[in-house]
Amino acid sequence: RLVPGQQICIPVPAPPPTGKRCIVMMPTDLAPNGDGVLFLDYGTNVVLGTASNVPDPMVFNQEVYKLWLREENTNNWVVTTMFRSPQDTWVGRLVPAQTLSVFTAAVISAEQAANMQRPVGSRVLTATIPPVS
Repeated sequence: RLVPGQQICIPVPAPPPTGKRCIVMMPTDLAPNGDGVLFLDYGTNVVLGTASNVPDPMVFNQEVYKLWLREENTNNWVVTTMFRSPQDTWVGRLVPAQTLSVFTAAVISAEQAANMQRPVGSRVLTATIPPVS
């Protein structure tokens, strides 16, 4: 029972993380010389992914590369199509509806352009996104 004047403690969630983070992605056996980097901006909720030294997606009978982020609690994926720069680096930008702190993994994979559900094509780069402290 509460008593008038009694002090109570109401927990509040921690504020969302701020700042920026850079994560080097790991190549898979399908692209052993692949280089990938994730740039996460927690202040603007933007992720930029790059992939270089990866085979053309047509090598895997696919059309494009896609950048995927996996949500920790639901295992749902958010995705964006990557585009090839004149320097032969694939670049993708994501602005998910969810805060970046809910994502625990990233994948760059060769896919059909229409696939927006989950990565089913050839994964060339992967990363674990550690929790923000």
